[in-house]
Amino acid sequence: SRDADKETKQQWRRFYVETIENSHKIDEFENCEYMFLAILDANKVALRAFLKESSPLMFRPAQQYHSVQVIGKKWMLKSDRKLQGIKTRRVRGDERSQLLKFLMEANARKPLGASPSEVERRQLQWADFKTESFIVCENLQGEWLSVCAPTNFTESRSLVVERATKALLLLSKLARLFGGPVLKEKQDLKTTYFTHMEFAPEVDANDKLWCVRSFVDYVFKDVVTRDQNMLSFSWPAEAQVHSHPALKPYLAQVTSGTYYQVYPKFRESDLIKINDSKNVAFEVGL
Repeated sequence: SRDADKETKQQWRRFYVETIENSHKIDEFENCEYMFLAILDANKVALRAFLKESSPLMFRPAQQYHSVQVIGKKWMLKSDRKLQGIKTRRVRGDERSQLLKFLMEANARKPLGASPSEVERRQLQWADFKTESFIVCENLQGEWLSVCAPTNFTESRSLVVERATKALLLLSKLARLFGGPVLKEKQDLKTTYFTHMEFAPEVDANDKLWCVRSFVDYVFKDVVTRDQNMLSFSWPAEAQVHSHPALKPYLAQVTSGTYYQVYPKFRESDLIKINDSKNVAFEVGL
């Protein structure tokens, strides 16, 4: 927080450093080997605070990404023909085995991909998180193309908007002409995240964004226009997500960020380094 006093900031940094340095001794972090920090590239204050040479922690860039926030819809635009060959629906409870198989196959090539035990852990620890939390995008033959689990963490963590540009505040008001909460400074930011968003191997980069569009269409009316400020998902930095026709009907803000692998410098030789060329799972950013 920019408004916090100097002593509070120093105490928070000491707490963060000591938590990372002693994570292997903390029961709640049992078996947790890898820790990551997501920082928006425009957040110069955070970058200066964390990336100091004198820090006892190493902040190693792991992957660049785009953070996409969907905050409104251009209701006058018609549906795209591209969507006629796909549909999104809720995953049923009796499809758990198929869901786990899809997640495992999609994560097989990722260094931090989800395992069956990790999915089970999240279902136990995340509030109201279950098989039916997932939605699936499938083609007309019923083949699964992509899955995701729209989730909000309003009760477990709170993000407060300290400062926002006038343009963003105005955009939020325009986006709420059909109802829903308006983005305001000094108030909690209510966000639904597309977590566990995975794709079948045969889905190319272009069709992936059409699957995302199908997810947004499915969720938007019941989420953003009801009690949430926005939908949010991460996307590879090399993709031109802001200009893709799939998101044309929506008002969205795209910001760039970087995932940093964080570890104490004294553990430099103990841990595998996650390099830029590998695809880090989305949950790293949560």
